Amino acid sequence: MTFYEGTGSNAETLVSLALGAATLVYIPLTIASLGRRAWTRLRVTDRRFVYELSSPIRQQRVEFTWPEVASVDTVPRCFGAWGDMVVRLKNGDLHQIVGIDRHEEIRDYIRGRLV
Repeated sequence: MTFYEGTGSNAETLVSLALGAATLVYIPLTIASLGRRAWTRLRVTDRRFVYELSSPIRQQRVEFTWPEVASVDTVPRCFGAWGDMVVRLKNGDLHQIVGIDRHEEIRDYIRGRLV
């Protein structure tokens, strides 16, 4: 069963576009936000967590099952409209996912699956 499947945050993209149009300083962050929206995919199921990056520059796929996860933490951005997540695995690896919707719900779902 799939709990969540999505790309970068809609709110982050809209805020980045507005700020990028208003200031030249914010344009690099706007480009990064558009890249996350276009080339990342996050899938959380009842069995595993899958994060895929498919940009023309870099290809990456991170996949792990719930017994491998030690902890998960999130940080809200823009008053909680989107957030960033850090997943720590039992082998010591850290995986950071930037700019996702429903970050608190996903965090709580993962914490409920931890062994």
